Amino acid sequence: MDGRRVCAVPKYSREDIEEIVVLDGNENFVDGQKQGKGVLILTGHIGAWELSSFAHALFGYPLHFIGAAAGQSAIDAL
Repeated sequence: MDGRRVCAVPKYSREDIEEIVVLDGNENFVDGQKQGKGVLILTGHIGAWELSSFAHALFGYPLHFIGAAAGQSAIDAL
């Protein structure tokens, strides 16, 4: 993703985001939501994974993140 698209992220709509984010397997997420169950998404720290949460929020499914400390005091302090 180039810098122009990154700067435009706050302006994306549901239609725009589909041009840059592919929610592969999203039907499984939607099925879990319909069943009233929590859904756990596991992802690697590769690509523009942050855009997944933005895209889900645009479609009415805000996400929450769980992370671990990096183990480096300077970074953990951020």
